[in-house]
Amino acid sequence: MDKDEQIEYLKEQVKLYRFDWLTGLKGRRDFDYDLRKKFKTKHKFFLCYYDVDNLHRMNREHGFAEGDCLIRQVAGDIQHQPVPHTTYRTSGDEIYAICCNTPTTKVDNATNVAVESKHYKSVDEMLKALDQHMIEAKNQKKLRRSGD
Repeated sequence: MDKDEQIEYLKEQVKLYRFDWLTGLKGRRDFDYDLRKKFKTKHKFFLCYYDVDNLHRMNREHGFAEGDCLIRQVAGDIQHQPVPHTTYRTSGDEIYAICCNTPTTKVDNATNVAVESKHYKSVDEMLKALDQHMIEAKNQKKLRRSGD
């Protein structure tokens, strides 16, 4: 392998390390780094959390290719929100966005919640609150479905 091939190989390795292969979104490491860096600036921002609805059922009933399509569709919808933001896929069905302005949180096929940084003393406190909001939102969806 010559020097140019080595450089290209290393560039590809960095890309694999930083970006989600399925959606092209930034990954978990960048999310953690960017979120903590943004929080330290003390400038107000919003953190949005999107959880892809029914992904496990989709994979089980229709196969992983259909589940992957669902993830790509939700990720694309989030990326095309009108509010400027940076988007990350951190795990199977979890996508986050860091927004400078009030976020548009409604995305088809996803449960979404958001918090504003100015209400929290630390990133960990902010993430814990966001998780709690997601649990509550998911429970509300289940209650609505069971009442139908």
